[in-house]
Amino acid sequence: MTTEERDNQRDSRDHPAGLQPSDGRQLRCDGGTDTGEPAATDTRCRIRIQHLGGIDSTERSLTPGISILAGRNATNRTSFLKSVAAVLGGDDSAAQLKTDADEGRIDLTVGGESYTRVYTREGQRVQRTGTPYTAESELVDTFVALFADCPARRAVVDGTDLRAILMAPVDTAEIQRRISELKEKRAELDEVIERGKRRKTELPELEQRRGRLESELEDIEAEITALEATVEEIESSAEESEDTAQLRSKLDTRREQLASANRRGDEIDQQLEFRRSERTELIEQRDELRSKESEFEETDRIEAEIDELGDQIAGLVDRKERLAESVENLQAVIRANETFLDGEMTGFEGQDVTAQLDPESQTVECWTCGSTVEQGTITDRLETLRTIATEQRSELNELEAEIDAKKDERAALEDRLDEYEDLTRRLDELDSRIEQHGEKIEALETDRAEKQGEIEQLTEEIQAIEREIEDAEDAEEPSEFISAHKELTKLERKRGHLESQLDDVVSEIEAIEAIDRERSEAETERTEIADDLADLRGRIDRLEGELVETLNSIMEDLIERLEYGNIARVWLERQRSEDATDSSFELHIVRESADGSVYEDTVATLSESEREVIGLVVSLAGYIVHDIDRAVPFLLLDSVEMIDGERLATLLAYMQATTEVQYLCVALLPKDARSVETAGVFDDHRTIEF
Repeated sequence: MTTEERDNQRDSRDHPAGLQPSDGRQLRCDGGTDTGEPAATDTRCRIRIQHLGGIDSTERSLTPGISILAGRNATNRTSFLKSVAAVLGGDDSAAQLKTDADEGRIDLTVGGESYTRVYTREGQRVQRTGTPYTAESELVDTFVALFADCPARRAVVDGTDLRAILMAPVDTAEIQRRISELKEKRAELDEVIERGKRRKTELPELEQRRGRLESELEDIEAEITALEATVEEIESSAEESEDTAQLRSKLDTRREQLASANRRGDEIDQQLEFRRSERTELIEQRDELRSKESEFEETDRIEAEIDELGDQIAGLVDRKERLAESVENLQAVIRANETFLDGEMTGFEGQDVTAQLDPESQTVECWTCGSTVEQGTITDRLETLRTIATEQRSELNELEAEIDAKKDERAALEDRLDEYEDLTRRLDELDSRIEQHGEKIEALETDRAEKQGEIEQLTEEIQAIEREIEDAEDAEEPSEFISAHKELTKLERKRGHLESQLDDVVSEIEAIEAIDRERSEAETERTEIADDLADLRGRIDRLEGELVETLNSIMEDLIERLEYGNIARVWLERQRSEDATDSSFELHIVRESADGSVYEDTVATLSESEREVIGLVVSLAGYIVHDIDRAVPFLLLDSVEMIDGERLATLLAYMQATTEVQYLCVALLPKDARSVETAGVFDDHRTIEF
């Protein structure tokens, strides 16, 4: 992607108001008084700082565009930038409270909104409160506050993996958790789909059976209708006694009672079949869960491990707080020494010619012990303190990583314990439901036995009445009426059985059709889940690819613009693990020899200027890809004196052109500021003297 393409892409966004370039006149600030203000609408960013870093109290203003903070050492340019980083939401990049103050704060007003960061000393600790510009401190520390200890700049120098830094704004753990949830849901849907497909294969046979039953019922209905007509005809034509008529009426009643009893018996049989089937299925589920239960460790041991991890985390947090306090105190000592040295170096009065020619040999009075020592001695000790501070910050990072790992381990055990508790709860529910089904089955079996007894009794009574009718008619063979009634009873019983079977078949067909509809819905949902999974899995890949592509494109542009002659190419390679579950970013340096041949080199061979430029480009790539300029439209640069003026001016202009940053601030020594200004790369800037 070329610079022009990136410019066109970013120009398509909605540009905030008030970002027109100013007239380029110099702006001088002294104790909050700004001069050379443009007459246009006020788009300044107003800043008020009290008791932070080396600052007692100051008020400053920034206007949109590039602001060069020009001043000698120990003029609080760095404290100013770190204070701005604090109110933007930074943590590691934020200024510290002055050692001689109990309270400090910074107020930022921009775009009609106000933001505050308040420092309060509580014993040996300092509490930060207020409403910063953003709550995402990592964004500010990594991509906005590009100071000497910026993670990207340090990673390039130290040769550590850049992926973790560039991917910091992406919650990969949350993405993986969501992927796991979707995979579990997909597995559940797969079961629904498979069951639906399996049951659907039963449908043709069930439909054929329904057709046969309906046909048989039609035939029986026709026979019953014919027999009922025969019985009615016999009853209307036969001359019978009153006793015989009563017997026939009693027979009709008993036959109706028998038909009702048979229907009720069939209903009980259906309920029994359902209950037994449900109970069997529940028992299978319980057996499966019990097999899973055996896979769990003893819960007492899990709880003990959770408690032990809690104690370990508490100990690590205590160590972290003590170390953070040590780092803060050490930084205060470093700042005090820097201020002291700067104060001692303001003039050479009283020093001999050798001392004036070699500032390191000047003698000064140590502010801690009062003895007279050479300037170089304090400078060396200051460098030692800086090294110790760097080591302690590294140890602090390691402690934070260890704390996070312990917390993750504890969370995993807590999830395991929750899973076990959920399993035992489900087992208890299954035991209860199985018991309920068992009790209901026993009750139904009792009802069925009673109903069977009633059916048998009614059958015997019907047979007895039929014999009485035969005796009353004094027939050698069963009368036509009795034969018709017997056949009618038989047909009605058969009809009842067929109706019961047909109801079962229809219910089964309806259940399968419902399952099929559920399967269809599950397939639709599964397709959506597959799309979501593909999106989630590809999101990390896309971001990693975009980061690598953007960084390589920027680096290619800048290598040419900055004219690093012996560097042919600097590029980032994304390397994947064998199982494609993890990746890393490897930085490659390709140099060009005098004869035009190229070869791969290491970061260690780069000049300080080249290393720092690469570190800044890494942060810039993350700033662009993650759209940090929309969340925090600031860029703060410090400790860039090792980059010559023309190249630094080119880099600043490039940062402004490829982002939507509103306030781009860089701290420079006066000579470096003049070098940047006279490079002729840009006119749109303000110089603020400190």
